[in-house]
Amino acid sequence: MIRKHNPAFRHTPRAVLDIFWVFDRGLKAIPLSVDLWIHYMGYMKSAYPDDEDMIREQFERAVEACGIEFRSDRLWDHYIKFELECKQYSRVTEIYERLIATPTHGFLNNFECFKDYVKKYPKNKILEAVKFLELRKEVLAEIKEADAKKTHGRKIDSGSDSDDMADPIEQRTKEENLMKEKMISSRIAIHKHTAEMVALRLPYEEMIKRPYFHVKPLERSQIRNWKEYLEFEIGHGTYKRIVVLFERCLIACALYEEFWTKYVSYLESLESDDQEVKDRIEDIYIRACTVHHKNKPGINLTWALHLENNGQYDKAAQILDMLDSKTPNKKLIIQRRINLERRRNCYDRVCELYEHYISIANSSLTSILLTVKYARFVWKMLHNSDRASEILLAEVEKINNVQKSSRLLLQLIEIKMSDNPLNISAVVKLFDSILVMKSIDVEQQVIFAQRKVEFLEEFGKDILL
Repeated sequence: MIRKHNPAFRHTPRAVLDIFWVFDRGLKAIPLSVDLWIHYMGYMKSAYPDDEDMIREQFERAVEACGIEFRSDRLWDHYIKFELECKQYSRVTEIYERLIATPTHGFLNNFECFKDYVKKYPKNKILEAVKFLELRKEVLAEIKEADAKKTHGRKIDSGSDSDDMADPIEQRTKEENLMKEKMISSRIAIHKHTAEMVALRLPYEEMIKRPYFHVKPLERSQIRNWKEYLEFEIGHGTYKRIVVLFERCLIACALYEEFWTKYVSYLESLESDDQEVKDRIEDIYIRACTVHHKNKPGINLTWALHLENNGQYDKAAQILDMLDSKTPNKKLIIQRRINLERRRNCYDRVCELYEHYISIANSSLTSILLTVKYARFVWKMLHNSDRASEILLAEVEKINNVQKSSRLLLQLIEIKMSDNPLNISAVVKLFDSILVMKSIDVEQQVIFAQRKVEFLEEFGKDILL
């Protein structure tokens, strides 16, 4: 337990590590929490007051994680305040340049703060040396050109060649003011573009009434707004903005499976070989299937397919086994388990699974369907028609009803008719055994008798048979 009430304890090496570990877990779980990042940075500043580089590195980590979140302005403010306290004015300028290009809720105030900042501090402090010299050179050239025009005008008016010396203080003030104007005016276009980006997103943002997680269902209008916002961002935003919006959405809509699958579908549509994208897809499945949707077959089955597609057969099999234990006798899960083993050539395991599911089938229909599939697998994949026939006959005897087992009998006939060379007498014998079964009714007798006649007409050698 972290004893927050004891300030001395909080700064012991053990406590620092413990608190850092707790913060790290929290930030990995909800990296878009502005409040959590602010609390974290406050703690880091108190724990490491003399390590500016480390704190700066953590601030960069924070703005990288959630700096483009629509309501991240307070985090940026804390970063700027930190650099001002450190008197790293050129860094403050660089942060402002990033901030005014970011569409956030407080974009207007951010630009006003930037203008006040530019007006307050000398330009040789807030700009790096190279940038300052470039800007000053540009400003001096403009001043020189303007002064030349004024001087030329005075000469014409007075007819004198005299040239008054400019007041150095006035010259310096003019230079400083012009540099301020240029620093601000050169960023107006960026600010306007940011305003346009905010205007496009603001209607969606204003519709978000519950940005946090809650077990209570969301209103339909909220779900619709998230869907429309995501579609807009996918159509107009950058990869990073789209990912951040999906992550925000999954905080509020964590219990809605469709948003998790939509996120995966978007990332897969990129068809990227970037490891970051692949890792993100895996992370989405882990969060969805191990936290929020443990018992939902849909997304878990999709995860299993994803793992299988990436060669992780054992892990895919584990997921399917887990689903099977939680939702027994679900046909789709049964078939996915069996087909996974077949695709990785574990034929013995396929036979085991078929026999297991046939033995525990909760209805004769399920048992029949599985038996037919099992027989076809043995026949086509293991090339053992005799064993396939035995499987079908065993199920026929167990059911003891021709009407219910007609599909089994038809499959048995198909196997016998596919023997190479064709054994006509064996097929006829099978038809005859079906026609004399006690459970066969008149309708079934007519159907199988007609099939026998058709077979003999096509393949029989003796017209009297």
